[in-house]
Amino acid sequence: MNFNPVDLFNSSAALLRTALAGTALPAAPLTVLTVKLLFRRGDTVVRFELAGADAAAPTDAEAQSWEVRLDQFQPAPAAEPSMPDGRAGRRPEPGADLLLPRGLADDVRYRLAAQPGAAPAHPLWLRLARPYGLLGSVPWERELGAALGRPVLRLPDFPERPAERPDVLENALLVDPGPLAGADPGDVLARTARLLRAVLAGSSRAATRVHIFTTGEWFDTLAVLADEPRVRVHDPAAAAADGATSAASPLEGAPALRSAAWSNWIAATLAGLGVDAVHLVCRAQRRDNGAEIGLSHSPFDRGELVPMIALDHDELCLLLNRAGAWACSFAPSAAGQRQAVMVAADGFAHRRPGAVLYYDPAAEEDAAALDTACRLLFHSTPSQAPRFRHGFLYCHPAFVRGSQLSLELAAFGVLASQAALLAPRTPLTARLWQSLSGAAPAPVAPSWLGASQRFLESAVFDEARRAAPDVLLTQTAPDQWQSAIGPMTPDAAANRTLADIQSVIANYMKTQGGE
Repeated sequence: MNFNPVDLFNSSAALLRTALAGTALPAAPLTVLTVKLLFRRGDTVVRFELAGADAAAPTDAEAQSWEVRLDQFQPAPAAEPSMPDGRAGRRPEPGADLLLPRGLADDVRYRLAAQPGAAPAHPLWLRLARPYGLLGSVPWERELGAALGRPVLRLPDFPERPAERPDVLENALLVDPGPLAGADPGDVLARTARLLRAVLAGSSRAATRVHIFTTGEWFDTLAVLADEPRVRVHDPAAAAADGATSAASPLEGAPALRSAAWSNWIAATLAGLGVDAVHLVCRAQRRDNGAEIGLSHSPFDRGELVPMIALDHDELCLLLNRAGAWACSFAPSAAGQRQAVMVAADGFAHRRPGAVLYYDPAAEEDAAALDTACRLLFHSTPSQAPRFRHGFLYCHPAFVRGSQLSLELAAFGVLASQAALLAPRTPLTARLWQSLSGAAPAPVAPSWLGASQRFLESAVFDEARRAAPDVLLTQTAPDQWQSAIGPMTPDAAANRTLADIQSVIANYMKTQGGE
């Protein structure tokens, strides 16, 4: 029997397209509010563009776009004179909490009423066009959601929904509040337990498990969460006793990672098990242009002098891709970390395909929103959108009930065109599962399958940026993403990416004795 990997991947694309077409609910086009930061001589303004709903209906283009000065987003300092509208007459400083200008919500509501087909039950999709500075930390969801009476979700840059395993949800939850001294163990435990309840209750997948990783100081505090049979709290002391504390790279020639002590421990503990979602209850460090997640140098160290490392977005992207995760959530480990973690999560959302959730577990008014968000992400069918006041969610519109779902699966086109590079290095059963992973359950899925999918999706994302008029996709409307990607021709960069995936597969097979 002759096996043609290209035909297999094309067949899988057709199968998934047919399955989705048979289950898709009647959908409405998206209503999108695009926010752009424009730098002009002597002034900086924020431009708003409201579009979507019914593209065929005539609208006044000028009425659906308007501008606001950036300095109107900053609260007026109590000791300084303010402008007539109550805002300070200066530009926001790094670290400032930005607020929506007075009257902006009314402007959006007025213009939204002029949009044909913009039903109140459907969410407003916020598209932050880069570069947008610190505008991602503005409480859009709280202010616009309350004024408009509808959910507000954030639209990711990547135009395709990431592939998922329909019957499996493996979660890695990393909890690192820093030194135990001076912290509130009860508060950290409550924050972690709140997330656990939401994930376990929201998932419809038969195999749903949560693996908790924390530092040696916090293990005893969090160990009580293992009473739930689907939760396991891993002890770093036991790993240290087994010698799983190396900070060296597990792959020969790979660059050293600042988070190597954590990533090597987690990889050794999961022993090749694929991860679908990564959750971080952590700290963050502010930077002039954003923020970065902060981790203890090693989970095996104890005491107040354990140094903190800054985990930049590139390294975090690499770790999630290696794990195969398609979703990531961020939560502050203490009240004082709320703003920094929020900025870090918002910046990370634009770095790779996949869903990104930020929430504050201490915000009681967002308890229902967190439950709804987890149900939306981890349930097998589209769900209602959450209404956050102190959080946000970047996700593909296909997750949301009533949103239009595009069945043009560009990612499968890339898989089909490059399948020949992967086929010689993988067994037939693995190839079959990988090609059908979007439409059939997997009894056992090693981590390299998810990692291959994530790396390929990232390659598609990079190709879309190169094909677009601007690499940041700021001038490409959501309904033009598909045409902007167009037919993808493999180039040297894509081949290097696929060669890296091939190397990962080869290393896995060697360790398992598959060759």
